[in-house]
Amino acid sequence: MNPTSRFIDNFRRGKLCVHPTDTQLGLTCDLSVHAARTRLALFKQRDTADGYVHLASDFATAQKYWLKLPSIWGEILADVYPAPLTVIWRAVDANMHGTQSGRLAIRVPDLRGSWFEECLQSLQLIPSTSVNHAGATPMTAQKVWDSALRLDSGFYIPALQLLTATENEHRPSTIIALEDSGEYRVLRSGSLDDAVIRKYQVHASI
Repeated sequence: MNPTSRFIDNFRRGKLCVHPTDTQLGLTCDLSVHAARTRLALFKQRDTADGYVHLASDFATAQKYWLKLPSIWGEILADVYPAPLTVIWRAVDANMHGTQSGRLAIRVPDLRGSWFEECLQSLQLIPSTSVNHAGATPMTAQKVWDSALRLDSGFYIPALQLLTATENEHRPSTIIALEDSGEYRVLRSGSLDDAVIRKYQVHASI
């Protein structure tokens, strides 16, 4: 079984699956599986009702899960993605697992050329969070492999070389929340500089 098929199989079986991204290492599971959702919340030391960032295979997929984006944000994000930018906007399904207060956080990572790109294309949209307990420093691929998680049957951890292929351990994604007016708030500074977002805003409004 190739890495893509093995990952998808473990994901659908309800395991917590470690995966590469274009920023920090990620952890995902099928939130529709109650046991997986509970296991993830316990590991993260969070409430099961908390929202999660989701990774989308492309911008068109992200748009299927959001209500119509405000103002010129459709044009802006079509130009920006794929990028380490997480956007929070109103969800089509406010009751979808992983939403919070009717809003859904999505980003389209740059995984071009990696094995995980195929996984995301198949799964379309997956929740993703850093590999760490609440308040702790996110784990790198090497630390995951050196940890007891490898012995936990509830986790699926791909080979070390598959996790380090696209890993940038230094900064997480930038997170912004969109307002109905078209304005936005930066909730977390990260890999994408705010100046880049402002540049795209100006370009799209011309």
